[in-house]
Amino acid sequence: MKLFEWTDSLKIGIDQIDNQHKKLVDMINSINDVICAPSKGTAELDSLFENLFDYTNYHFQTEEQLFEDMKYEHASDHKLAHDKLRNELSEFYSKYAKYEQDEREILEFLTNWLKDHILIKDKRYAKSFLSSNKNSN
Repeated sequence: MKLFEWTDSLKIGIDQIDNQHKKLVDMINSINDVICAPSKGTAELDSLFENLFDYTNYHFQTEEQLFEDMKYEHASDHKLAHDKLRNELSEFYSKYAKYEQDEREILEFLTNWLKDHILIKDKRYAKSFLSSNKNSN
């Protein structure tokens, strides 16, 4: 069973970003699959979390480069949200590594954060991006 279902409502209309968002959703679901497995492997779970955190950074870098390219007026606010999540993920992972943080709590947090972030902040920059590209054609 999927923890996080990708739906068309999460599409922002920029293929590269939508594909990265889908990959993040898939990664969250893969972690959930391992957590729900009767004999979950700690090493596998550690690797999946590390990959998710690395890919999240890669995704944020992609978005931030897009902001720079399009001279997005709310880029600093959006980047602050990215930086805040980076810090939270670092804290979560540190606690998780010391067995002080439940992996399900991390997944629940990430799922909610990603949904809200896409539906609010990402859709806002996408609207601006798509509008400016339409006007430049």
